[in-house]
Amino acid sequence: MTKKITIIPMLVFANYLLFAQVETYPSDYSNTNILKSDIYEVTVRQAGTSYPAMVYKSQSNGRVNGGRNSAVHNNSISWTNFSFSGTVTVQVKLLDGQNKVSYGTAKIFPSRRNITPVKINNTTLEFTISSPGQFSVEFSDTAYEHGLMVFADPMETRAAPSGADVKICNGCSASDLNDLSGKTAVFFKDAHHDIGIWEIPPAIKEIYIEGGAVVEGALHLKNTGTGNDNTLIHGRGILDGRKYYDADPDNKKHGIESFNNVSGTTVEGITVSQAGAFFVRLLGTNNTIDWVKTIGGWIFNNDGFVGYQNTTITNCFVWANDDGIKLYRDNQAIENITAWHLTNGGVFQWCWNTVSAKNIRVKNVDIIRGQWPGDGRNQGVFNIRGSSANNGLQEQTDWVFEDIYIDNPVKVLFNLAPQVAHNVNNMEFNNIHAKTTPDVINRIKGFNASNKLDNIRINNLTINGTCIDDNTKNTVGNFEITNTTNINFSCQQATPSNISDLAATATSCDAVSLTWSDTNGETAYRVRRKLPPDAAFTNLADIGANATSYTDNSVSASTTYIYQVRPVVNGTAVAISNQPPVTTPGCVTITIAITGVTTNCNGSGNARNIISFSVSGSNTTPTVNQGTIVDDGNGNYRVRDIGIAFGSTTNYIISVGGTSVDQPVTAVPGCGTGARKASNDKGSLLLPGEASRVLYPNPVQGILHLQGLGVDGDLYLVNVNGTVLKKVKGQKSLDMSTYLPGIYFLKTGQTTWKIIKQ
Repeated sequence: MTKKITIIPMLVFANYLLFAQVETYPSDYSNTNILKSDIYEVTVRQAGTSYPAMVYKSQSNGRVNGGRNSAVHNNSISWTNFSFSGTVTVQVKLLDGQNKVSYGTAKIFPSRRNITPVKINNTTLEFTISSPGQFSVEFSDTAYEHGLMVFADPMETRAAPSGADVKICNGCSASDLNDLSGKTAVFFKDAHHDIGIWEIPPAIKEIYIEGGAVVEGALHLKNTGTGNDNTLIHGRGILDGRKYYDADPDNKKHGIESFNNVSGTTVEGITVSQAGAFFVRLLGTNNTIDWVKTIGGWIFNNDGFVGYQNTTITNCFVWANDDGIKLYRDNQAIENITAWHLTNGGVFQWCWNTVSAKNIRVKNVDIIRGQWPGDGRNQGVFNIRGSSANNGLQEQTDWVFEDIYIDNPVKVLFNLAPQVAHNVNNMEFNNIHAKTTPDVINRIKGFNASNKLDNIRINNLTINGTCIDDNTKNTVGNFEITNTTNINFSCQQATPSNISDLAATATSCDAVSLTWSDTNGETAYRVRRKLPPDAAFTNLADIGANATSYTDNSVSASTTYIYQVRPVVNGTAVAISNQPPVTTPGCVTITIAITGVTTNCNGSGNARNIISFSVSGSNTTPTVNQGTIVDDGNGNYRVRDIGIAFGSTTNYIISVGGTSVDQPVTAVPGCGTGARKASNDKGSLLLPGEASRVLYPNPVQGILHLQGLGVDGDLYLVNVNGTVLKKVKGQKSLDMSTYLPGIYFLKTGQTTWKIIKQ
């Protein structure tokens, strides 16, 4: 794992921001069950330092048979995750040699986050975020077929378990979990674990999956008493179930499951990938699911989340090829959800068999993709399948859905049509914003005249930008409404209030981040800016309803701006905001200068490479893709890399503050011959690919031996101030004993070598 800690915005020290953090998970535990992405590369940058993130991939294993799943049979999905606070920039690069995705007009979903990617080149884009979430990165209109999900989690607030009662797994198998006597917690370290279908013992109350860890298997809480109650499963790692998929519908291996007499299960932070059946299936009561991501389920029965009575599901990403979230029991709260739905099931499934459920609240949902190919009883954003009456006549009542946004045109929106006798009443839908195909299916149909759907209020449903009311529900909404009473559509917009908490923060010399609280009833927000001497504001952009942030990338360095954001209704600004000023900092040019390249014997049969370089314009510590950086404290650095095979070429990428330099080095093609066989041959210097040009020892105290130098022109010894101390062309050695300790250079018209005098 890679961690970055920086300093807070009110206390500036060494150009960092206190408490801002980034934690990426670059460990690679890919295998035939969980693949490494061959399409995408992702890095995360904060305060000028970049951190690599591991990108995994799931290839569809969905059955075809000419059915609905044929549309996704050849698709794949890649994903990465990291944790952060503050502001970060995510860079996504298409890998060389891949032919699945090409760079067209890129988009970042959910669209409600109003993120515009920056094109770096024909294979690379970047985007900046200042709050956690789940983001689909799409390089073209069809890129989602081999898409990338970026899971940007908040920093962990729960501590990992510690102490003598914790089982530490550093690559555990199923047998390692057989004897857990005296243990109350299991800690899966950043490693690969293959644990099978683990039935968690009642004594184990906490399971922690560390960021970067891949646990192949499933976690089941089956204790028939109360032993498995109040179990916590958390972390930032991955629980993967591809290995345990079984086509037998009677042999389902759900990713995380609790039986119906187990209560108080909490699942937080982890990614559940490629589940054998349901991803998270909690059949007990009083459960919590928070910041959990499901990904890579391609088969029918890859349901997303099941949480029964008194369950909350918040801040989650749900990928499903069956029911996304089942609303089967009383008192559930679902909020801040991002969903990607495949070809089967409903995003919100109300019932498969008849069930009773009251007091359901669903709020703030972004459906970035719904891939239903056409009509079907078990399809749609809101779905009642009601295929059997095994539980007798039941009733669902007192539900509210609000602030639901659908980003891509879907074919099935409302599909509320139970197939058996079932009562539904007192349902409310507020602020549903949908994109649909022209032939969208919308059904609100009771089973018969005795079992009607009653008292359903739909307020501010917009379909392709048109608000649906009682006059347009059939012509524009394409609704089929039968066996119902009191079904009402209305378009009643609240009057937006003024914004009082607009905040403006300069995140760099050329970017300002704006944030504010959402008002009610707006159809857009108008972002405005002016310079302090100006009397009037200039409009920058109109952005979507319910937006709460905007990044202004058109500012100049060392300039003061004043901002305003106005709520807009149907093109007219109807309220105002406070007007915060902000001053952008000056921009700094960062330079990385290579001052020397050496390669020599490391004393154990291999070579050692040393690249000397200096940095100006940044106080950030440089990074390198291979080797160790040594800092002399004066802006001069060395990359030291040992154990290099002779004759091999290594490409070192030195980076700082978004600037990077590539330096290829070819290791000594032999060791222990000629002048390099001398006992004082420590730190000899060799030009890449030219074994005859060498100086040694370096560092030096007395005689510096020269071999083949000066062939490019006159050779001079120069001090750090640029003063020429001696012309040494044609000499085979140079007496350095009379010079003071420090750094010197041998220079020709084309090449410079750094010498350290001890």
